Formats: sequence, structure tokens, C-alpha cells
Amino acid sequence: MYNAKVQSRQQQEQEQKQQQETQASSQDNVVIGDSKDNIFYFVQVSDLHISTFRKASTANFYTFLSTALPLVDPAFVVVTGDLTDAKDQQLVGSMQYLDEWITYKDALEESGVLKKRNGTFWHDLRGNHDCFNVPDWGSKENMFADMSATKTPGFMFDVKTDYGKYGFIGIDACPKPGPARPYNFFGLFETPDMDSLAQRLSLSQGNNHTFVFSHYPVTTTMFGQTSTGASFADLSRSFSVYMCGHLHKLKWGLGDSLQAYQPTHFLELEVGDMKQNGLYRIMVVDHDMISFTDVSMPLTTIPPAIMPAHPDDAFVEEGDDHKGNSFSDPKPKKKKRPALGRRLPTNPIIVVSNPKDSRYLIPKHEPVNRIATSTHIRFLVWTDSQAPPPEYHEHMRKDIKIELRIDGQLHPNPSTFAGVHEHDKNDEEEFLPLYVSEWDAQKYNDGKEHELEVKVVDRYGRVSSSTTVFRVDGQRSDMKGGFAEWVMWANVALMLKALFTTGYLFVTLVLLILPKLYSLYLQTSPPPLPPPPPPALATKSSEYSDAPASPTITTTHGLVFKNGYEAWLDQKCRHLYRLSSTLSTVPSRNRFWNRFVNHTIHAHVLRFVHFSTQPVLFYSTLIFTLMLVTVPHFWGNFVPAAGDQGQGYFYLQGIYLPQAGGHLGGGLGAASVDHAGPDRVGKPLSVISGAIASLTGGRIGPSSSQDATEPIAGTWIPMADTWMSTIWTVVYDLVIFLYYLTLCATPSGYLYSPSNPHRLRPYHRTWYVRCLIFGIWVYRCCSVLMTAELYGPSVVWSGIGTWWLAVVGWLMFMVGWSRSRNEKDIISLRGGEEEGTMEVVEQTVDNESGMRRQIHQHVSYHHQHQEKIRLVASDWVNTKGVAQAEVEHDDESDEELDDGGEAVNGAYSEETKALLNGSSGASDPMDSEQALDAGMNKKRHQRGRRGKPAQSKPQA
Repeated sequence: MYNAKVQSRQQQEQEQKQQQETQASSQDNVVIGDSKDNIFYFVQVSDLHISTFRKASTANFYTFLSTALPLVDPAFVVVTGDLTDAKDQQLVGSMQYLDEWITYKDALEESGVLKKRNGTFWHDLRGNHDCFNVPDWGSKENMFADMSATKTPGFMFDVKTDYGKYGFIGIDACPKPGPARPYNFFGLFETPDMDSLAQRLSLSQGNNHTFVFSHYPVTTTMFGQTSTGASFADLSRSFSVYMCGHLHKLKWGLGDSLQAYQPTHFLELEVGDMKQNGLYRIMVVDHDMISFTDVSMPLTTIPPAIMPAHPDDAFVEEGDDHKGNSFSDPKPKKKKRPALGRRLPTNPIIVVSNPKDSRYLIPKHEPVNRIATSTHIRFLVWTDSQAPPPEYHEHMRKDIKIELRIDGQLHPNPSTFAGVHEHDKNDEEEFLPLYVSEWDAQKYNDGKEHELEVKVVDRYGRVSSSTTVFRVDGQRSDMKGGFAEWVMWANVALMLKALFTTGYLFVTLVLLILPKLYSLYLQTSPPPLPPPPPPALATKSSEYSDAPASPTITTTHGLVFKNGYEAWLDQKCRHLYRLSSTLSTVPSRNRFWNRFVNHTIHAHVLRFVHFSTQPVLFYSTLIFTLMLVTVPHFWGNFVPAAGDQGQGYFYLQGIYLPQAGGHLGGGLGAASVDHAGPDRVGKPLSVISGAIASLTGGRIGPSSSQDATEPIAGTWIPMADTWMSTIWTVVYDLVIFLYYLTLCATPSGYLYSPSNPHRLRPYHRTWYVRCLIFGIWVYRCCSVLMTAELYGPSVVWSGIGTWWLAVVGWLMFMVGWSRSRNEKDIISLRGGEEEGTMEVVEQTVDNESGMRRQIHQHVSYHHQHQEKIRLVASDWVNTKGVAQAEVEHDDESDEELDDGGEAVNGAYSEETKALLNGSSGASDPMDSEQALDAGMNKKRHQRGRRGKPAQSKPQA
């Protein structure tokens, strides 16, 4: 089966290639000269957003009908979606407003575009705003079916001329059904739609050019496959230009040129919106070379629009729609339609058709060799002087002024009019504002880019200019579109899936699973063997070792560890102490490495490993992480107009409506309803089936025969919006809160030396960081409430995000904002630490006793350390002769033992200090004896000053 598909596809490509070669060979003798033949043009406009509550967009549309269309007078107009705004006054909710659709329909009827050219002048498509809260094509909410010009989900028509045939295909990529906002940003083109598109393109074979129109750019559309397995990339080889809207030029100037030359050799062009920018596009096809320009209307001179009706002036009347469905619908009062407004002054509009801009060449579909053999520069100019308002007739000058410059040099040949004047057009000849100027193309055939500038001054002194980058050799130039070109070239829908998968695996594996596995490995492994003690102390301490040491306990640097994790933690703490205590002494060229790289990396490794040892924090985070990809995020009413049938589950891969009994099929031509929907719908019984459904265009799996497939109740809508929403959930609810919990759950005494100020006041405990985290938590809570306002209160009680926010809020308060309680929990979890260890962290460390307290913090990890001090002190007393074989537990000998313990502790401090300073090798035993003698003499002297007679130390 697969081989048959491949062979069929290869055969179609070969036939297509042969037809193109035949067509190209027959057209090689065509020369671009000064003829007015072999040229036509049309207009694209998009994103009207006619709104009941915001009148500026309506005013722009009225001005387009009253000023732009009469001036340009194209062959036809294509509107690529978002005819109405469908938003409420607060810009939160969404629904189809009858008043907006009446405004759109009345404007078309008032301007006369519906009857122009026998009803073939105006072609419109649905956008995502036209699908907000639309259950299916046959519902009364789908007002596009009654009040648009096309009245079908998509269109197809051909323009046949003496010089060729040109196909125009419009596709409807709206999700079916259409959820209410905000989960309705990405388009969806499934298997039935792909089959329709493939059929239309097969009928368009042999055309000079085929244009495809859609509201959604390719980058924001999820395309399925045809029944034969062909992808959109395979079908896109059959058309020349893909024209769309939807992105509104983005923001901050990032989308001024949303255009790209796609890898499958078609040109994708997104036009700016009419709503705010007042933009429309003129497309010119001259000798099969496609050129265009985007025109901005004079927004500052546009008067405010008056809506023909308003909901406040409407009353409810019972009735039946054209399909016989009974419903209550607001019927507007009869009002006189407002005039669209007078024609406004417009600057000259210029489109250069030859030489074509080399940044937009389509070598696979255009005869680019004609540029080199052309004899004339060709360009179209629209000015008010050609069809001015009557009141301006007395101010008209005789002619317009045109100036051409190539590479900054004035073109010597004059420009002459070669088209058809407005007053000369008839049924056989359309208005054509064509100007030509003779040139020598071979003069610029040097393999380099050149620049053509056309400057026009109309009869009223208004000036416009157009600059074209061209090459005569037929090679493409770099668009240099920057971020806008990258947006159109990339597949955002696919990138969202890749971004989520990468980020989710990083959080789950790197931040959670791997630290947990490593901590389990350390906790179940024995600690490393301690280094050998000094010979003198080892010999004397062994005399008092009556019982063999436990195999699970080891000592190093005076500390006792039960497993490898405690030893690893001690090693990490010592390493971080050395780094943090030497940050101010290292040279400036090495400070960055120590502070921001070395110390930061080791600190974060310790944080995440230590976080994994705390069951409440770790397992609550892990459970929420796994739930993001395995269970529904919440239950809501995604299509309120559908009632109970619009309720469903929000999954990572899409939305599942269990009570919806079918779907709308087909994106071209008439609508077809499949109540069983085995090719598209599926019940996501698990995350695996849901993922398969999303990746296969909504099908859980192919069926071997039609009879073997049982009808499945419900509708599965694969969407990219759900992936984007889950990405924000991972960023805010998982990454930020997880990182903050790891910071708070790790005591700062593990990371910083006593001399470091961050030990007592780390960054994450400052008031501004806490306010930031609290603000993010409040923002996420407001997001849940906002979603509940849109899709119903069930979002709150059924959402896993709601419960996670409650849990993580409690965890952050207990761990991050209740420090003493947190550190007591850390002590109880690790076991055996003394509360004095944490008290030392909170004390101010002075310069004289700072190092001793730091050593004491490590020495006091386990209670056994005090016993060791007493044993070694007893050994010292026995050696010096103060006590004999056994130590008598009277007051005097207890004081001697305490003195000996402090002396030994001081000696240990000196040795540990040497180790922290990087000294390698053990200290001399004689030095240890001298240190013990000095400590004991000092204590005896202090007791003598308190009134206690110091006992002389007998000689050994």
C-alpha cells in the first residue's frame, strides 16, 4: 500500500514537471514590452473585525469600500477572514453578534460589491473570530452561512484569459466545532479538508498560476494528511502563492513583513489587518510575474463610523430560520443605512511589475528569464487625478509627474501611459493604470542586485515613491525579513510540541527523576572509608575501642556518617564553604568562575538532590508533573452555544467533547456532516490514544474496513492551543515554583561560609523576591478564575491546576516563608542533627570566633562526637598522669575532662582549619601534644583566678 502511494505521488510529480516544461518552452518567446495585454490585478484584505463596541475598525472598512475600491478598481477582492470581532465589551468573552454581521452585510450591499461582475467580485472566508462559539456549520450561530458573500466553507474559481488560466482556491481552516476564545487561535485542516484541497489542486494542473487563500498562515495551522498519505508539503508544490492574514503585523514592529519563501517553492504572504492598520494588498500578475504592494489608508482622516443598528435598539421576535429551526433572535428596527462616507484624498499608489522584486521571485513557478529579455520597465500608478471627486475638478492639473532612477542615476527614457483610462474602459477592456519606460535589461545583467526607484507626483502635489530590488539573471535575493520572516518560515504549531516535549523532559528527568535516583543510590550505598587518623591519636584511641565498629557507620574529619548521602552532603558543603569563603580574596579574573559558575553549579546540584530527599515536596511536584500529560486538565463548556454538547475535557493534545455526536467535515465546497465520524473523532481513553489522535489528525487509528469500525460518541479536536497553554503551565506553575521550593528547602548553611552575608539572608528570602513569587501565584490564580468565567465554574473544582496552586501555595508558605519550621523539618528528615546546628546558622559570626563556629557546625552533626572527645580527653589525662587506669567521676576529674575536651576541640579546630585552607597531610603528633598542654594550662589558670586551686600536673 505504501509503495503504491509513493509511486502514485512520483507519477503525479513527473506529469506536473512535464506540463511545466512544456508550458515554459511555449512561453519562452514571450517578450515583456509595452503592451497592455497579459496583465491583471486583484485586491486582498483581511481581519476587518467589525465590532459592536469598537467603531474604529468599522470606520476603516467603510473607508476601504468608499475610497480604496473605487480608486483601485480591481478585477476581484478576496477577504481572508475575521469579518467580525465577536468579542464582548470587556474583551473577555466571545460570541457571534447579529449586529456585527448585519453591519458587514449592509456595507457590502451599500457599496454594490455583491452585484459587481455578476456576483463574482467579492469572495470571503471565515477566520477564527468568525468561528468563536460556533457548534457546527448548520447552527444559527454560524452567521457566515447567511450573511457573507461566499456562504460556503471555502471557494474555488478560475480566471481564464487569452494568455492563460489562473486558479484561486480558498480554504476554511477553522476548528470544527469552533470553541470560544481563547482556545481558538490555531487553524485545523484535517483529512477531509486535505482531500478536498488535493482534489481542487488536481483540477488546477496546467494553470499558469494557482493561488491559495486562508485566514491562518501555514505556521499557525495544524495540517493532517490526505487519504493517500500526502502531506501539505506535498500539495504545496502545486501552487505558487499562499495568501493569508490573522497575525495583524504582530507587535512592536516585528511583523511589518510577514513573508517567506517556503522550502517547497511557494511564496507565503501575510497581509496586515484592516482593523487597526487599515491595510490592503494589491496583487499584480504581469506576464506571469507576480508583484504586489501593501497600501495603508489615511487613518488620520477617516471619520468615525456609525453602526446601522445596536443591541439596545433591538427587540426579540420569535421565528424560524431558513432551515426551519425555531429560535428567538433579535430583529433590528428598520433604520436607514448610513452612507459609507465620501471618498478621501489618497496618495499615489505604485506597483512595479517589471523588473520584479528579486526578493519575491518564485523560480519554480515564474518565467524569470523574461526579465532579461524585456524591453520596457512596467509599473502601475493609481492617483486621485484619474477618478477625482467632483468637488476637486477645478483644482486638477493637466498631468502627473513620474521620475525613474536606477542605482541612484536618473533614467534617461521617459515614462508613458500604456494602459486604459477610467473613462475609456468598457466590457472588453478594464481600467488599467499602466506606465512603461524603455530600458536595456542586459546593461544590468551582471549577477548583482540593483535598485529601481519610481517617484510619482500627482496633480494635487501629493508625492509617493516605490523602491524595488531587482536582478536580471533570475536569481532570488535575500528577503532580510528578520524575525518576521522566521515566524512565517517556522512551523509554530510543530515548534510548540517540540518546545513542550523538550522542556517537559528536562524538568521531569533532569530536575526530578535523576536527582531522586542519585539520592537513592547514595542513601543505599555505604559511606567512603575515612582517611587514616594521626598515628599518636589512633594508637591511644584504639585502647578504648571495646566493640567493633558498625559497618554502616564511618567517620571523617571528626564526623559520623550512616550512609553515602550524608558523606556526599558533607563533601559538597565543605567544597561550597571553600568557594564562598574565598570569593573576596581571589583575583577579579577568577571571581566570575568561582562565584557564578563553580559555586552556582555545585549549589544547584546540592539543592535538587537535597530536594529529592524530602517526600512531601518531591512527590507532590512529581505527581502534578505526571498529571499534565496523563489526565484532563479541567472540565469546561468550550462551546457554550452548543449547551451540554459543548462541554468536554481539556487535554494536552486537544479538546474532547464526549456528548457531541459528530463533526463538520470538509473545508472546501459544501459542508458534510458525519454523525459517526470514524475518520476523525475518537475518545481519548488514555494519554496514548489522545496523543495518537492529535498526531493523526484526530483519528485514533486506521480501520481495515468500514464495517469493522463502530461509531464512537463524542468529538475529538486536536489543537495547538492546548499545547501552548500547557507550556505556560509548565513555565509558571512548575518551573518557577519548583525552583523556588528548591531554594527554600535547602538551608543556606549548606551553601555559604559564616563569613558570607548570604548565609543569614539569601536572595530568595528577601522581601522583593517573596513579593514576586506571591505575585506570580496570584496571577496564576486569576488565570484560573478567568478561564472559569469563560468556560464555566467547573474549571475551578475540576482543574488540576487549581489543586496544584493550593498545594504549592501551602508548601511555599511552610518552606519558604516559615523559616524556623522549615529548618526543623530538615533536621527531622535528615535525622540526628542537633538544633544547635541551625542556631549557629542564625547567629552573627564575628571575625575572632567565626572559623571555630564553622568547625563546630560540622563537628556537631552527630551525638557520638561528644563521646569521642571525652574518650580522647581521658586518654590524654591518663597519659599525663592526672588520672590512672580509670577515670573517677568526681567533680574535680569532671573539670579535668571538660578541660581536656575543650583542648582537644581546639586542636581539632586547628587541624580542620588547616584542611579548609587547603593543607594536605596530617599534623605532627608533637604539635598536637603541645596544643593539648597549652589548653589545659590555660583552663587551670582560669579556674585558679575564680578561686579554685589549680592542681599541679604530675610528671609522667
